[in-house]
Amino acid sequence: MDTDMKRKSIVYILCCVYILILCMFRGLNEFPSPSLLESSEQSLTDSFKLRHLSRAEFNNMSFGKQSVYSVLQDACSPRKHTPVQCSRLIGDAEYVRFVRNIKIEQITDECRLENLVKDCTRFKISHGYSSVDIQEEERLFPLSFTIKMHQNPDQAEQLLRTIYRPHNFYCIYVDGKSPVEVFETMKNIGTCLDNVVVVRDRVNVVYASSAHFQAELQCMKLALQSQVKWKYYINMAAQEFPLRTTFEMVQILTAMREVNDIETYDLPVFLRWRLQKSFSIESNGLVESSDNKRPFEYDVRLSKGSAYGLFTRKFVEFILEDDIAQKFILWLNDTYAPEENMWATLVTLPWAPGSYPLEVRHTRGDFLSRAMIWYGENQKCHGKFVRGVCVFESGDLPWLIKQPNFFANKFDVNKDATVIDCLEEVLKNRTMNPKVTDLKWQYYLTRPHVTYYRRLNSSEKLVKARDFRRLKWLTYHLRDLKSDF
Repeated sequence: MDTDMKRKSIVYILCCVYILILCMFRGLNEFPSPSLLESSEQSLTDSFKLRHLSRAEFNNMSFGKQSVYSVLQDACSPRKHTPVQCSRLIGDAEYVRFVRNIKIEQITDECRLENLVKDCTRFKISHGYSSVDIQEEERLFPLSFTIKMHQNPDQAEQLLRTIYRPHNFYCIYVDGKSPVEVFETMKNIGTCLDNVVVVRDRVNVVYASSAHFQAELQCMKLALQSQVKWKYYINMAAQEFPLRTTFEMVQILTAMREVNDIETYDLPVFLRWRLQKSFSIESNGLVESSDNKRPFEYDVRLSKGSAYGLFTRKFVEFILEDDIAQKFILWLNDTYAPEENMWATLVTLPWAPGSYPLEVRHTRGDFLSRAMIWYGENQKCHGKFVRGVCVFESGDLPWLIKQPNFFANKFDVNKDATVIDCLEEVLKNRTMNPKVTDLKWQYYLTRPHVTYYRRLNSSEKLVKARDFRRLKWLTYHLRDLKSDF
């Protein structure tokens, strides 16, 4: 008996060791090495190759009634603006220079977007809205997207069709100053697609004014009123473009466990002037008043960050319902560029859902939401800088493909349409061949705010715990309004 027991014990130990080694091997595959942003030229070129689907992968996809092949055969199906081989833009500097001089191919009048959207059936079939590849994980994790725009409906529609899924919610806000033709085109798109809402009650969006976040708040309200039980709210400008497929977004957001991804850091001293004076809109511009602005009634630690991010549903509800948040939004209404302070400050409040007491900076690589190149950064911009931000061109494609962020900012189809076309091609290939193991999991799960929130226990995330933190915060932060700002 003793010998038999020893033999069973040895077999049991060997099995445990085997399982442990197997788990370690899988873990190493799922969480790549720290050199996250380094990729070989061959692997980048392979991004443009469409792999064959296995039968299991194909069966797991859900298609609309229209055949994929009939979409490809339609005369008005989207095509590249220029006849470019995207793979040659990787490592072939001479070809990149050649591409810059290729003229955009014109399309027939019947296929022009403003005409095509008048025939909803053909628009949906030709542009792929009737045949969308959907993974089951996506259906179980719906998203809400907002697109703010003022020009180039073709570019906005290219963005929309790339992220479109019939179970998500989409809000489009067209600047009140935009030509009527732009608004009519987008309105017709909203008419064709049941889950796309185009805001009718618009205002003129003046640069650095509160109109930016007023437009955002309108879309947030519409998103919450929709029948879609979305998990995350993602806001975008029409001049941005995704670097991840929607399936990849869902996988990453699920792993984040309801933490927001909002850039936030202490408001620099040299920018405090933005909040010390009141500003009013006059002749489509901001005018500074001579009087000092009254400080906010609570001693909030003011932060700065991006106007764009990844917002949990509970955080959006907090923005629209919490009385302190509403008071802060009202106080920011007459400041300069308030959208750069609003989300960045609110996400630091200890009772806000998905909040964190940490800095999240683009310059440190912590901001999952956006890839961008600011003037003065080490990364070369092959396009031109507009208001300090690089407008990407074809030469930036190798860098863009390597970035792990959700979106890149920004693009201009009138300056270089090829870079957007090639990114769309990459995303189509990855949509047809979804591989979660290709994601840079070590990067996503080791960002400071993601790590912080994943380590919180469930009781710390409950409403009761948040209410306690709110009460405690109010006790210590009521400001003596006689004090200086």
